[in-house]
Amino acid sequence: MVSTAARTRAKVRKLKDKATEALRKGRTEDALAAYAKLEALEPEEGLWPQRAADVHRREGQPEEQTAALERAADRWAEGGFLLKAIAACKMVLELQPSHTSIQERLAELYASRGHTTQRPEEPASGSGLERGQPLEEIVLTEVVPSHAPEALELDEDSGGFAEIPLDWNHSGWLASEDSELPPELEVDPHAVYSRAQVEASLPAVPLFSSLDETALRQLIDGVELVSLAEGEMLFDEGDLGDALYVVTEGAVVPIARAEDGQPKRMAVIKEGEFFGETALLANQPRNARIEALVDTTLLAIDRGVMCDLLERDSAVLSQLLVFFRDRLIERLVCTSRFFSALPTQERRALARGFRFLEVEAESVLIPQGETSPALYVLLAGEAEALNRDGDEQKLLANLHAGHVFGEMSILLGDVAVCSCITRRKCWVLALGRKDVLTLMARHAPIHEAAMALAEARKIENARLLGGAVEKPLAIDASLGLV
Repeated sequence: MVSTAARTRAKVRKLKDKATEALRKGRTEDALAAYAKLEALEPEEGLWPQRAADVHRREGQPEEQTAALERAADRWAEGGFLLKAIAACKMVLELQPSHTSIQERLAELYASRGHTTQRPEEPASGSGLERGQPLEEIVLTEVVPSHAPEALELDEDSGGFAEIPLDWNHSGWLASEDSELPPELEVDPHAVYSRAQVEASLPAVPLFSSLDETALRQLIDGVELVSLAEGEMLFDEGDLGDALYVVTEGAVVPIARAEDGQPKRMAVIKEGEFFGETALLANQPRNARIEALVDTTLLAIDRGVMCDLLERDSAVLSQLLVFFRDRLIERLVCTSRFFSALPTQERRALARGFRFLEVEAESVLIPQGETSPALYVLLAGEAEALNRDGDEQKLLANLHAGHVFGEMSILLGDVAVCSCITRRKCWVLALGRKDVLTLMARHAPIHEAAMALAEARKIENARLLGGAVEKPLAIDASLGLV
């Protein structure tokens, strides 16, 4: 006996195919009729009115397009899909700029589903950040309570280190002991996904979970909708940026130049995924070109929008830092040659060992001649790896956002051949030496991979110290942030 759910799925599939075939043959009225039936069949689904809006757009029917987009925005918001709801809302405002009531309705709908935080009105403490400045200009110890990172055995007498305590209970994939890490799925960018498929693949939006209704309306008003045609470039490698992007529909691919100068395609960035977040943090060039795989819709959140939110409510800063921390750790454990072999629960345990530090300029993260106290991941700021031999000093590496360092000394059990010194205030993630050694001891394959990397780095450092090359080492242990 066929279940009701199975019959519904069969009807949905048949109607979806009918709409696709009608559009292929140019029968738009038939396609719209199929989408109307899909809306009736799945009234909670935002995809069908969104598809109907696309048809009305191609037919030059702005009033019908607006009505369909409003239905889509409502349904996405009711289902908790804030990013897709905002995109639909922005499309409505592009068609009818005076139709500002949709922003209020969207914020109310999203809040009614329990996705925003209701707080009493308080005077805004502000972040001390001028509009348009990168977030790294904020002095966290003046805004977020901090304490000294005792467990990392750092030199607290220097006064250059402060741990910024951040919540682990609202950290996306790290929050739930039962949840899995985001799956690495093969994506057909031309496919039309149902609500259930989208719901299974889209992450939560922890970046916005602390916003109340007023702040959410401010965010909706400030974000920019960006549409890319298939093959169109968003930005090029080397461009300066000031915005974070979210894919609300479609997919993009980063393309970076390899060592031989040839373009190299990286992992596809799919619906619901963020990229370009380092542009909010620092003034540094993009390290990859971004192209649309198919027709794609993005939301752009620039520094100005973030500064406005922070001025109204500095609590947003802590949520932003949690977002940046989680993104960096997730990228580390999923892409690193030795961490990626860990099972899910081990990755989560590893992630929770990282500490978020604000480090003053000219502070020594790793002293030459001593064992590194931690494995470091640089989130913002700049540092240098310097070898001193008597009165002579040689620059081995420039360290920027996304660079990983400090593991060689720990893994090989040797003293560091160089000092790592911050050249300006830095935000770093640090995993203590004991945690690294415990992890390596429990997993032989990971230990072997890590040792191979450390040995390769040791050979390269020896080559540099021997004077074989003139320029500093371009560290290969980077997370490739775009």
